[in-house]
Amino acid sequence: MSFQVTVQPSGQILSVEKNETILEAALRAGLALNYGCTNGSCGKCKAQVTAGQVHEIRFHDYVLGAAERQAGVHLLCCVTPQGNDVSIYAQQARIGEISTQSLTARVDKLERFGKDLAVLGLRTPRSQVLRFLPGQRVSVQRDGVGVRRLPIASCPCDGMHLRFHLRHQPGDAFSEWIFHQLRRTDTVHLEGPWGHFSLDEQSKRPIVFIAYDVGFGPTSSLIEHAINIDLAQPMHLYWYVVRLGEHYLDNQCRAWADALDVFSYVPLVVAPLGPTGVGMASATVPIGAAQAGSEIGQEIVRDHPDLSACDCYLIAPTAFREALKRTLLAHGLPRERLFEQDMDL
Repeated sequence: MSFQVTVQPSGQILSVEKNETILEAALRAGLALNYGCTNGSCGKCKAQVTAGQVHEIRFHDYVLGAAERQAGVHLLCCVTPQGNDVSIYAQQARIGEISTQSLTARVDKLERFGKDLAVLGLRTPRSQVLRFLPGQRVSVQRDGVGVRRLPIASCPCDGMHLRFHLRHQPGDAFSEWIFHQLRRTDTVHLEGPWGHFSLDEQSKRPIVFIAYDVGFGPTSSLIEHAINIDLAQPMHLYWYVVRLGEHYLDNQCRAWADALDVFSYVPLVVAPLGPTGVGMASATVPIGAAQAGSEIGQEIVRDHPDLSACDCYLIAPTAFREALKRTLLAHGLPRERLFEQDMDL
């Protein structure tokens, strides 16, 4: 059995399952409500219940004041609706409104894809999860090997389990630690989130996601978030790699396409960037076999000859982005609907 919770002032409606806290349901639905520990210790998820009744299903150490209790304030990480639908007043964070956090995380796993591709998993303490929006970055520091500001590849619905997609950079101390020295007992210091690149949740326009190489990591965070908040418009993913076989999470992309009527996926292989920043791409033939002089992005505009009604999210190195932008804008994409992010290779 589930109950509905209306979140004011946004008016969004949550479905809260039996024995699920309101905060758990909100995070599952992709709402960026304020929270910290998720276990009743910090008090950051306080919100006012304005209609209906809730009851506690989890003990909490944080002590609410008498005036707060009288006003119907509760910790969302500890309560669930009590036999009825509920309305709460809780502000949602927007880009730039999430405060910078500083915490320690430990290595959870490292999944390798060949010799120079990997997905790093970090786990934060249960008492101090990371709040962020899809598309944002976080600084990852390891004593003795330096610091990197990495794009987060996981969904904001789970701030305790963080993922980062990485390509090996020979000779770089941080990269060498990740690929050759990392152990499950290692810890890192996190600070963030940073950045203003994120999903426009209010737009109803079809979405074109374009990722280059490990730029698929933050792109997947945007896609998972879009799925979690039930965006209904068509979504199209184009993923460029430089060598056949390097669509390292191809099965995940195909699973999205199989499960969602509104999602399509096109894997592409592009020649490495030359001095002009232009390569050649093909979805069906080996590298170098595409017609010489073909323009970057022709596969996209063949599918979408008029991009005037679309939003586009592009994560790629500068040279590739600039070459691709010319094609997209020439086929009607409004400049203000092109959301772009550089990536470190």
